[in-house]
Amino acid sequence: MRKNLVILFLSMLVFFSSYNTASADYSFWDDVSYDYTGAWWFTLVGGSAGSPTGSVDFATDLYMNNKSPLVFTAKWTWNEKNNIGVSYFTMENQGQTTMGRNFAYKNVPFRIGDFVDSKLKVTVFDVAYERNLYSWDEGYLNFLAGVKFTNIDFNMFNETMGTAVHHSLNSPLPEIGLVASHEFADGLEGKLKLVYFDYSNAGRESRVQDYSFGIKYFVLPGWSIGADYRYLRLYGRDNSGSNLDIFYQGPVLTIDYQY
Repeated sequence: MRKNLVILFLSMLVFFSSYNTASADYSFWDDVSYDYTGAWWFTLVGGSAGSPTGSVDFATDLYMNNKSPLVFTAKWTWNEKNNIGVSYFTMENQGQTTMGRNFAYKNVPFRIGDFVDSKLKVTVFDVAYERNLYSWDEGYLNFLAGVKFTNIDFNMFNETMGTAVHHSLNSPLPEIGLVASHEFADGLEGKLKLVYFDYSNAGRESRVQDYSFGIKYFVLPGWSIGADYRYLRLYGRDNSGSNLDIFYQGPVLTIDYQY
């Protein structure tokens, strides 16, 4: 964990220190651009909750429903080479089913025929800095470093037996990656984002994967609409051996305004 965090810190330090203004007369606020995006993400939920005594799958065991959360993003760019962005979404998946197998999760037994309610609530607030690595006439390639602040709550209630089990994950997850954009035609842009980070320490492990690709089309000055496909995976394991491994994937429809 310490080695990975040092690498993240040094990466951010190098890119921040490379920033300088062209002259003493440079006005920071004169060169800031703003980009605001609202998105509708049609997700499929997958993954599992595990413990030393057994695990349960969100889709095949609990039959959790799929949701379509709204995702809000704001980005501020200055000097055409640096930007800071924030993003937020929250969603709650629920399931009701009669168990089809025997297992125990965190020492709580679930048997064939037990009726089980389940709920998974995930909230993610993302803060990221981007620094331009390379630009060309039609696009750019940026380096990204940031943190996903996650709040995850997983609950199962066995209505037949009157027992319940709860597991939560509340931790900042560092992330590093690359962001690219390319203009294929007048007003039509393609975009790509690849983010990954993994660290472990003293029996604990956290991992984040966030990949997306898509296009956007400018329909009016400053206004664009787009379509993406996004895959997000959040993994956390505590020192007791219990873990949550959650992934969401699906198409995203976006509307964006920038000035």
